[in-house]
Amino acid sequence: MRWLVLLLLLALSGCASYNKTEQGAPQSLVSFSAEVGLALSAPPVELLNSQWQKRMYVTKAQTQQALLSQLAINGEGELRLALMSAAGLPVFTLSYKAEQGVTAQRFIAAEDLDPSYILADIQLVHWPVAQLNKHLKGAHLIEYRQDGELIRELRQNDTSLLEIRYGAEVIILNNKIHHYEIRFEEVKP
Repeated sequence: MRWLVLLLLLALSGCASYNKTEQGAPQSLVSFSAEVGLALSAPPVELLNSQWQKRMYVTKAQTQQALLSQLAINGEGELRLALMSAAGLPVFTLSYKAEQGVTAQRFIAAEDLDPSYILADIQLVHWPVAQLNKHLKGAHLIEYRQDGELIRELRQNDTSLLEIRYGAEVIILNNKIHHYEIRFEEVKP
């Protein structure tokens, strides 16, 4: 009986936290600062018809959130992302098509998790550097190897704003503007 009451409370709180669908404008610009932004873009051809699951550990101001993400990109370039809490509760779902912008549906109030920013971070990690640089405003992305590790850096003049390190088992994105870090880890069967 206790489990039934707990399940009912969780269901009701999920409904109470539901927000309306958010629509972004086509060519949504995600601003990292007043001078720097990324216009979200269509997935590159090599990522069409792909999908993955990753654990995401988001750390900001000494707090960490563990999330499970599922991403799928169909043959027409539509991207769908579902984010769930570590307990398996849906946080939000997102879909993106270049000509329609971002559509997100929130299930749990999470002020620090903006769907457009998460999509921008995913694009910075996975999209080709040349494509990203065409859509960046006020900064540029460079890619290099250091001690065998692949690194991407978002730079404005000589200042590093964001760094992405590609390890064998983990990808770490460090946003130096907004002071957060995301660790992407593959979900293994």
